[in-house]
Order: sequence, then structure tokens, then C-alpha cells
Amino acid sequence: MTFTIIGPGIRDAIPTTKLLRTENIKETHQIEPKNAIDDSDPDQSNQPNTRWPTTATQAYKETNEFFRQKLTVTAAEIMSHPVITLVPENTIDDALEVIQDNGFRHIPIVSPDTAQLLGMISERDLLRHLAQSHTTEDESPAPLTTSLDEIMSKRVLTASADTSIHELARLFVAQRIGAIPIIEEDTCVKGMITHSDVLRTLIEHNSLELWA
Repeated sequence: MTFTIIGPGIRDAIPTTKLLRTENIKETHQIEPKNAIDDSDPDQSNQPNTRWPTTATQAYKETNEFFRQKLTVTAAEIMSHPVITLVPENTIDDALEVIQDNGFRHIPIVSPDTAQLLGMISERDLLRHLAQSHTTEDESPAPLTTSLDEIMSKRVLTASADTSIHELARLFVAQRIGAIPIIEEDTCVKGMITHSDVLRTLIEHNSLELWA
């Protein structure tokens, strides 16, 4: 699992603890039980207040083992792919058309030569720029012909394909982002995940096993 900031001349791996707001949460440590259950003692007389039947003890152990061995859903399993991308030379008009035709709100901007990630543009970025252009009186180019290179976010938080869904969910909440690109080692975009993808997966699985 890797979270990485991609930008002009930047490729910084970011620790999960730095991304998540955990200042008020103290780190926990596993402790050993003081009174372990002894199956060899039928009446559990050496364990005050812990007289569990052997069947209950076994069920507890089997359940505990199940939750240790369960699989975790990863980004690779829920990401959308292949990904529709644009290049920096594309215009706001191009981006609006892609959003309208495909029904999503975030578009990765990639290099036309290498397909490596250069930035991100969102529907909110586009609308904000259009709104601001109507409040200024300078002689800037027509808003719809503005290139995406001028308004795209050039520092992009990305994740690797093996990132677990519970880490993604925590990231979306902590960083208040709507989508995250899933990149390969060469920083080419492999997939996209939105907060809706994460929420839908949690609902469909309807199980705490995702949070292992």
C-alpha cells in the first residue's frame, strides 16, 4: 500500500499516519490476557468469573481465527478502468464535454507523450473558473478556450493498487477529497476510485470483514 504525491518534478511517498487526522487518537498496543481460559480444566475453577463451556470457548477461537484470515478488498478490485484522461493542452470546453458525456466529476491530466500523470481537474475547478471569469474585466481568453494546464491541480494525491478499502475510506474522510487516481510504478494512471465507489462497496459487502 502506497500513497504518493505526484507533481511537477515531485514524487513523494506519504505515510498513512501523516495523511489521516489522528492527533487525538492514542496508539494502542496489544496486551496479554491475565486469566487465559484453560480447556484442560473442566470447571475452570482456576479462572474466577470465566466459567465458559468448552463449546463456547471453541466457537470464540474459531471466530477469532476467521477474522484473522479474512481477505481485504483492495483498490484494484473496485477501481474504474480503463480511465478517460485529457492532456494539458485540452480546454475547459473539452473537459466539460467529457464530464457531461460520461457522468463523472474528476479527470486525470496526463502527458501526451508518456501518459504519466501530470495533474487533476474536477467539475468544481471548472465551474469555479467559469464563475470567476464573469466577475473580472481583464482581457483574458474566452473562458471555454482556457487550457487545462492553467487551472488543473498539479499536486495530486495518488494510491497504489494494493491499497485496502478501509485505508481509502479513512483517506477520503480525512483529506476531504472526492476521487483518487490509482497509479502504476511509472506514474501512469491505472484506475480511478471515487468516494462513491468506496461507499457502494461497503454497502454491497455489508460486513465488518472489510475493516480488518
